Amino acid sequence: IRLFESEQEKGAQLQKGKEQKRPKSRPGGRKKLEASERREIKLQLHVTQDEYDQLKDLWQASGQKFISDYLRSMVLDPGKAKNLINKSALIKQLDKTGAALTKIGSNINQLARYANIQMKTGKIDQRTMVQFNKRLTEYLQEQKELSKAYRALVRNED
Repeated sequence: IRLFESEQEKGAQLQKGKEQKRPKSRPGGRKKLEASERREIKLQLHVTQDEYDQLKDLWQASGQKFISDYLRSMVLDPGKAKNLINKSALIKQLDKTGAALTKIGSNINQLARYANIQMKTGKIDQRTMVQFNKRLTEYLQEQKELSKAYRALVRNED
C-alpha cells in the first residue's frame, strides 16, 4: 500500500497509471474498409405510404437483413434480386414438410407390418408385396434427397 502526501499526488499517480495501461490501438471493433468499399454517399428516396408498404413487403420476403441492401440489389443487379429467397421462411416450410414426411413414414411402417402379417397368413400375394417394397424404396430415396438439400441449405444459412 502506498500512502500519498496529498490528493494531488494521488491523482497524478492514478492518471500516470491510466496512461501507461491504455493501449495505443484498441483491438476488436469494426474492421477498417478500403476506400473502394466504403459507402459514403447517401441517397434519399421519397415514396408514398403505399409504395413504402410494397417495398417493405418485398424486402421482408427477400430475407435480406437491411432494406438498403435489398434496394441496392434491385437497382444494381435486378436479375439477382428476382432470385432472392427468404431462407428463414423456406426453412420453416421445410420443417413442416419434414414433419409431414415423418408422419407418412410412420404410416408406411404400420402398413408394412400389416402387410407382413397378411403375407405370413397367406392373405396377400407376392406381387403386391413387391410393388409395395418398390414404392417404399422410392419414398425413402426421396426423403434422403430432401434431407441432403435441407442440410445444405442450413449450412449456407450461417
